[in-house]
Amino acid sequence: MSKRGSTSNYSTGIRAEKSVASTYSSHGWSVKQSPGSRGAADLTCSKGSVTHYVQVKSSTTSAKPYISSSEAGRLKSTATRNDATSVVAKVHHGAQNISYAKSGHAVKF
Repeated sequence: MSKRGSTSNYSTGIRAEKSVASTYSSHGWSVKQSPGSRGAADLTCSKGSVTHYVQVKSSTTSAKPYISSSEAGRLKSTATRNDATSVVAKVHHGAQNISYAKSGHAVKF
């Protein structure tokens, strides 16, 4: 992939992370973004005693966002070790689908 393509993908990912962070914030959650998107989760969102570790996946092409089984496993195990809930947020053409990694059910804010 060209440098331009990877920069574009990175920018798309950052915009998606900010969009999901905004959704959590608008519902009263405290949000921390992982520096450089390092680690199992892109966002750590907390409200009261509840913490969500959120992995954000995005796409602006016809292909839908996808989380690999190894990424999902890493997210789930990291969240479990830290008494948090694992969440996957998929952003496709700006539309968000935020669901629990284990059940696939939508997060209700």
